[in-house]
Amino acid sequence: MSTSLHVLIFISEFPTDCPDLDLKGDDIAILFGTSGTTGKSKAVTATHAQLLACFLLLMGLYRKADCTEPLLHLGRCNHSTGIWVFEFIASGLELVRMPAKARTPELILQTIHQYKVVIINL
Repeated sequence: MSTSLHVLIFISEFPTDCPDLDLKGDDIAILFGTSGTTGKSKAVTATHAQLLACFLLLMGLYRKADCTEPLLHLGRCNHSTGIWVFEFIASGLELVRMPAKARTPELILQTIHQYKVVIINL
C-alpha cells in the first residue's frame, strides 16, 4: 500500500481554447468562506486582478529561485487550495500529497526523502 500520493499535471494537457467571456480585473473571481476565528463566519471576495497578481508573483518567485524540487502539501485541501497550488504546477513543478491518515512523522520524513522535497506547505 502506498503511503503517499504523487500527482503530476502537465499544462500541455489542458485545452487551449477559452470561452468568450467579458471579464474585468475588478470582477469577483472567487468567494472564500472564513472560519470566523475573529468573530462571526463571513465571506471574503477576491477579484480576477488579485488572483492574477498572486499567480504571477508566485510563478516568478519559483522561477527566480530556480526551484526544481517538488512541493509537499500537508495542509487541508479546500476550495482555495488550487489557487496557490496551480502556480507551482504551472511552473512545471511536482506536487506531492499525502493522505491525512498517513501523516505520521516517520512517513512524512520518508516522503520528504523519497521525493527530495525542500518546500512544505502545512
